[in-house]
Amino acid sequence: MAETSSSIPTPPHCTADFCLIPIGTSSPSVSAQIADVQRLIEKSGLKYVMHSAGTTLEGPWDRVHQVIGQAHTILHQQGIVRIQTDIRVGSRTDKEQSFEDKVNKILQGYVRGTRLSGNAPAVAPFFICYRLWTWYNDHIS
Repeated sequence: MAETSSSIPTPPHCTADFCLIPIGTSSPSVSAQIADVQRLIEKSGLKYVMHSAGTTLEGPWDRVHQVIGQAHTILHQQGIVRIQTDIRVGSRTDKEQSFEDKVNKILQGYVRGTRLSGNAPAVAPFFICYRLWTWYNDHIS
């Protein structure tokens, strides 16, 4: 017997990278609105990291998606009538691995001089510098 969609559970945990794109604003700058969204995320208690093109959240599936929806509401309450959001969601069931674990694994190899295949570094140079500095401070200094 086929399951109905309401009987299929969601994964318990996920990582979601999202980018809110307000459409039709009077200014191309949305830094004030994004700052409001970051305050919401900070208060949510979820693990997160903001980057130049969005924010990565980590936590319970339902809570992560709720916070993304609340980010929409905050912008709508500020008069932004249309918002497009790009979201990438990942989950796994074979082991627990945070987004920091993933980045640190790559950085550990990068510090040792190993690289992924190809001619370019595994991640963008600015990001490498920042993450190497934070990884060094957390693990060595």
